[in-house]
Amino acid sequence: MNGEEDRLAPGVGDSRGPGKEKGRLLDALLSEARLLDRLRDVLSDQRNGVARDDLEAVDESVYAAQRILLTIAEARRRRRSLMQLLGGVADVSLDDLERALGPLMDDEIRRARSELEAAARRLAAELDINRRVLQSAIRTGETYVRALYGAAGEASAYSPDASQNAQAGTGLLLNRQV
Repeated sequence: MNGEEDRLAPGVGDSRGPGKEKGRLLDALLSEARLLDRLRDVLSDQRNGVARDDLEAVDESVYAAQRILLTIAEARRRRRSLMQLLGGVADVSLDDLERALGPLMDDEIRRARSELEAAARRLAAELDINRRVLQSAIRTGETYVRALYGAAGEASAYSPDASQNAQAGTGLLLNRQV
């Protein structure tokens, strides 16, 4: 090492200091925000597929969501590793980021944290919409199947006494002739 590098602050002029790790943390936060927005787009595609009764589009969106979720998990592991290096604690919530980073926290990190939080809120809203749409589609499908197989009405019976003994809602007729 030469004398100039010895006088530089940690992270300046070498690849080991907190300056480089802070840049990586900034990138990790922004990458997570982009991944959450991509997942939100996939959920929108899924909802559109359900609305069009396009099973292939729904299947594709499920697989795309799985891939993105795996990537998000990896991004969070990366962020935890960086937080361990920078703040000494791996599991830090976004709310506690400033406390954990101390003087390393700056406006860029704050902005990236805000973008990640906003992306998470947008994703939560999209998830809520999809949950309601999918629940409605399931209810509609169940109602259709019940109506199709006669389960929505009273059980079929051959005599007035038989209806008292029949199980409610079975809707099945049995042909005992062979």
